[in-house]
Amino acid sequence: MFDFIWDIRGYFFWLLVISAFCWILERIFPWRKNQKIFRDQIWQDYFWLIFNGHYAGVLVAYVSAWILLQLNQGFEFLQLPIPENLNLLSSFPLWLQFIFYFIFADFLEWCVHNLLHRIPWMWQFHKLH
Repeated sequence: MFDFIWDIRGYFFWLLVISAFCWILERIFPWRKNQKIFRDQIWQDYFWLIFNGHYAGVLVAYVSAWILLQLNQGFEFLQLPIPENLNLLSSFPLWLQFIFYFIFADFLEWCVHNLLHRIPWMWQFHKLH
């Protein structure tokens, strides 16, 4: 039933591994020295970890795919040549692609987090943390 958790090729497995690693680092180098390991509201933290780390990512992937489909249809409607290769980084080594993705994804998350603090109606959801 929960085979997806232990599939080392899967996103969810690595989300759990990285989360456990960060949890261990947090125990070794705590920000708040008197904070309990299993504090109140830890289940809420787990919920948001799974929601933001998995389901929000799936939602973003679907929206991105829809946008790319619309762009593709726009090229066809305007009778423009469709670019054959949109894989802009595919010619670079895998390690460089990873670094680019890591920095770009982190920047996007920072932008979203910044918006969550600045836009009043978004803040109403985000202020729980």
